[in-house]
Amino acid sequence: MESFLNKLEEYNILNYLLPGIVFTWLAKKYIGIDTSPENIFEMLFIYYFIGSVISRLGSLLLEKILIKIKYIKYADYEDYIEATKKDKLIEKLLISSNTYRTFCAGFISLLALKLLKIIIDYFKISTNIFYTILLILGAIIYCFSYKKQTQYITRRVERAKDEEINTI
Repeated sequence: MESFLNKLEEYNILNYLLPGIVFTWLAKKYIGIDTSPENIFEMLFIYYFIGSVISRLGSLLLEKILIKIKYIKYADYEDYIEATKKDKLIEKLLISSNTYRTFCAGFISLLALKLLKIIIDYFKISTNIFYTILLILGAIIYCFSYKKQTQYITRRVERAKDEEINTI
């Protein structure tokens, strides 16, 4: 257990584990959904996974909406890469920023889950249909996350290749 916690990076704790714990606790208190098993390892896995899903929702949906309505504006990615080489505090600030985004997405998700539960109860939708919808949404979320992450990697590879060419 201790070695598992030691391997978690600060980013993973702040953006996956902690929001997963808070979300799970609030889902139990506010909505009446309890996903906490007795086993501590299962609990950590569930908290981490739920936090990961919330983080992806924040990255894929909330971030895009806030950019679209001009609530936030990002620096150019190339400028960000250059700046982090000069100022290491930027990476810490990014972790904090992403943590806030994840918590915001978590609170919005709780409201959406509460509304979904009301709809399910009202229309007496079966648990199997609900879980099928969750699986489809999960697949969609992680497909888009995979694409977004691959784009970041591709940009970094291309940038590294360009820097290599410039140094020759």
